[in-house]
Amino acid sequence: MDMFGYRLTQLLGHLPVLLTLLGILVLAATARRRLPGRVRSLLLAGAVILLLLELLGAAWVTALPELLRSRSLSGGMRQFELMNLTVNVVRWLGYPVGLGLIAAAVFVGRTPAPVPGRPWGAWTPPQADRAD
Repeated sequence: MDMFGYRLTQLLGHLPVLLTLLGILVLAATARRRLPGRVRSLLLAGAVILLLLELLGAAWVTALPELLRSRSLSGGMRQFELMNLTVNVVRWLGYPVGLGLIAAAVFVGRTPAPVPGRPWGAWTPPQADRAD
């Protein structure tokens, strides 16, 4: 029963990130008119990558105690270490990719804001200070 509490705590710890990423996916999928195609594609791709990585992390942390306790893996502790390294390397490489795609969505397809000012030819020279 103590494993149930551990697993529940781990899943609840991942829940805010999972819900945030699901919210991003829903908003990006439904914002067809407001988001240009490239922006929307980058945002969706980044959110999907991060969501999959978060699910992988939650599954791994939840299964970790059972894997350590049972040692039913054919390679014993060495195989567990390789699996752990593989999961971590995927997450270490995947998070920057997902975040990079979301950051790219912020900057892709933006047009520069017009510079405020007067139209061409409307400039008047400043008046010199008069010492009257």
